[in-house]
Amino acid sequence: MQLRSRCKRAYHLLRFTLLMFLTVLTVYACASNTSQELPSNNKIANSVSTSGATARVIKHAMGETKVPAQPQRVVVLDTAPLDAALALGVKPIGSSLPRTDSLPAYLGDRAAGITPVGKTPPNLEAILRLQPDLILGNTMAHRQIYDKLSQIAPTVLTAGNSTDGQWKQELQLYAQALDRADAVQPLLDDYDRRVAKLQQQLKTQPSNIQVSVVITTEGWIAFYTQDSFPGSVLQDVGLARPPAQDVRGKSWEQVSREDINSIDGDAIFLLSVDSDKVPGSFTVNQFAKDLLFSQLNAVQKGQVYQVDAEVWHLGSNILGANRILDDLFKYLVAEKS
Repeated sequence: MQLRSRCKRAYHLLRFTLLMFLTVLTVYACASNTSQELPSNNKIANSVSTSGATARVIKHAMGETKVPAQPQRVVVLDTAPLDAALALGVKPIGSSLPRTDSLPAYLGDRAAGITPVGKTPPNLEAILRLQPDLILGNTMAHRQIYDKLSQIAPTVLTAGNSTDGQWKQELQLYAQALDRADAVQPLLDDYDRRVAKLQQQLKTQPSNIQVSVVITTEGWIAFYTQDSFPGSVLQDVGLARPPAQDVRGKSWEQVSREDINSIDGDAIFLLSVDSDKVPGSFTVNQFAKDLLFSQLNAVQKGQVYQVDAEVWHLGSNILGANRILDDLFKYLVAEKS
């Protein structure tokens, strides 16, 4: 029984790790798998018009790339550029899947009809078949295959990964590559108006509310830091963070069950993962009934809120950020009225 319990726990941990927290080593291992070869008769790169007055030079994490004006056949290799492109009014023809088996549900009908091109690393032949005129990705997952991607179509990569707090800068870069730079400021202005409205509707100053962001399954507990995607939205609102989570230089950190003070706060947002993808993902009720977690201040006050991990972790751009604001309105304003 003890061996079975250990195996079950290890299985849950492995599934959770693959879905939510690919470490730098794992991502680079995937990205460096460059055994995929493009067909020797590849003519796609030569067919993309990047010359003449309409061509534009985009500076990005890998240097400078000439891209066509108003790209029409865009392939995105992460949720962040997918989210950004849709918000900017550009529907990609292809997208890699996040660490699940489908495109994020929070994107709804906006993502209908987009062709999957694999996970990480993406399927190069699937991308080639789509004949894109622009590819968007990030250096964390796609640096090692950048040269091969560039053989298919002009490729623009953002620095780092898609789950850190740099989504506004990434939005600007994606918009430049998509020839939609004029659409960025209205999106950010609307976001800022919603942030200001939330601040006004809170019963107290945002800095007086300490918000913890946590995800946990059997055998695994982690919190999101100030430098994470959800951390950046909370920072925009001005909400305080527990001291352990108010750190820089990393997006998340695993903690032990005994270190419960690091995940406590006035309110805890508990990221939920579909049970069929990560068995053992805690619901609010399971979290509140846990022997250790039940001692937390937020649990005792009934202020633990279950939110969608696809939004809070994978969203990683303007549409996801607005969905996080939706949750903050729902739980910090509406439920307090």
